[in-house]
Amino acid sequence: MSAVRSCPVCSCLEVEELHRHRFVLFDGHPLAGDCSTVICKNCSMAFNQTTAPAEVYDSYYASLSKYAISFSPPSGESRFTKTAKLFSALCPDKNLSILDVGCGSGGILASLRDLGYDRLTGLDPSPSCVELVKNELGIEAKVGTLDDPPFKPESFDVVVSTGVFEHLLSPIKALSSIAKLLASGRERGGAFIMVPDASRYVDYLDSPLQDFNVEHINHFNPRTLSYLFELQGWTSSFFGGDKLSLTSKWTEPIAYGLFSHNNSKNISVKTKFDMSFKSKILDYIDKSTKLLDKIDKNLRKNLLNDDEVILWGCGQLSSLLLSQTVLGEKKLRAVLDSNPVYRNRRLVGAPVGGPELKGDFDGPVVISSIREHHSIESQIKDNLGWNNRIISLI
Repeated sequence: MSAVRSCPVCSCLEVEELHRHRFVLFDGHPLAGDCSTVICKNCSMAFNQTTAPAEVYDSYYASLSKYAISFSPPSGESRFTKTAKLFSALCPDKNLSILDVGCGSGGILASLRDLGYDRLTGLDPSPSCVELVKNELGIEAKVGTLDDPPFKPESFDVVVSTGVFEHLLSPIKALSSIAKLLASGRERGGAFIMVPDASRYVDYLDSPLQDFNVEHINHFNPRTLSYLFELQGWTSSFFGGDKLSLTSKWTEPIAYGLFSHNNSKNISVKTKFDMSFKSKILDYIDKSTKLLDKIDKNLRKNLLNDDEVILWGCGQLSSLLLSQTVLGEKKLRAVLDSNPVYRNRRLVGAPVGGPELKGDFDGPVVISSIREHHSIESQIKDNLGWNNRIISLI
């Protein structure tokens, strides 16, 4: 089939569809609807087909993303601390000027400062995140994206981008912007890039299709990440893989590297289709589908006599449950979520907010989380004192 969106790595238009799904998002959300995940027949890059323009994604990350306001300073061996240590091993010079693209609320910037780096700047599309970085951490930050970065050319020695390239509509364009921002002549500078490793999605599966979400539109493996840089005239001084603990119960496989720009495209790079990667993605889809079927059977059994429910959580898994399980056939009294970014919105007509939305409802509460089910159930019973029937997913 011919792609609507060209391959974000090699720009090829010939793809094979691997999976089709539907995003049930906030009422009026511009990214709601059907989505197809495909694989490029030329380089084996997996990615989501989307027709939404870049400005829609920019608006989403500025105001609707789960990262838009949360503040998670690093502590102990957090993902921020580990990421900073991986960076420090490759770029030990503490005098480097560093730009963190997609800095969020500043966890990595704070961890880099703890290691002795002091020439730090953040860039993020969310004004609330930028204010947090400036006011809470005292680190310079600006609102913006790589499409039109608010910095002069050659302003930085290193550009750090962790957990960003999987979100970008045009990674190739992003590399061009990064190249312009980098100062020339630095031996230990360049671009430090980290992405989830899609070739190991299936090895860390604990929630169905957790990586096929509205935000992750690119699914890199180590080879396709390498292709992206090589095709645009970059070389790697280091390339490797690891894993990060995103929470106490959620571990993510990663690929990362340090790349330098050579000012010319490398037309000698020959891409190759990776059948083993396709097999791993299909295995991930198959195991996710079986887990989702198990969840659906459990919900059908436990909600057999219920027409109305409260849904606790409105993230990726809730979207999946509303589109592919019996939950989509039930009326939602309310959707509860702790992220204030989501308050005062509606999901399939139901108000989104805090526990106050329960009112006098004494029906079932469906917890839309596998990883955090027990802690949420404890919050409902012990902290809130609710006597509602609690419905788990599995």
